[in-house]
Amino acid sequence: MKTKQVYGGYPARWLVVDDTAPVLKLLTHLLESLGRAEIVPYTSAAAALGAFLAAPESYELIITDLEMPQMDGIAFSRALHARMPRVKVLLTTGSGLVTPDEARDLGFCGLLAKPFSPEDINRALAGAEILTHAAERRPAPLFFEPAAELTAA
Repeated sequence: MKTKQVYGGYPARWLVVDDTAPVLKLLTHLLESLGRAEIVPYTSAAAALGAFLAAPESYELIITDLEMPQMDGIAFSRALHARMPRVKVLLTTGSGLVTPDEARDLGFCGLLAKPFSPEDINRALAGAEILTHAAERRPAPLFFEPAAELTAA
């Protein structure tokens, strides 16, 4: 029987990529609040791809921004799927250039529109069948207390 790998005390590892550091920090914080997975954040798709290629089987979910320099989210997703076709990649964007149906046609498991709320994240994870309480087969509620540094103007 194969034992499940544990990452930083969590049963799963999620790779998150956004070139805008404050957005990446907020999304990482919200995802960590779920207590479901170790969150591995990157501001560069190329660096994130390197981490993925070093251990592709260790990531349950990849969350990527659409518009990034050097490698956009679509090219990043294609590179991920070339190595591991069944990896789930969730697209985030604030541009409105991609609809949920178009995101799925491009091979993404869903779309998380910016700006996002904790409820939006839960819906996106549920739609992507990334569930926070597998026994219940539905996402756990996400409660978010904004950190002072994230809300300071």
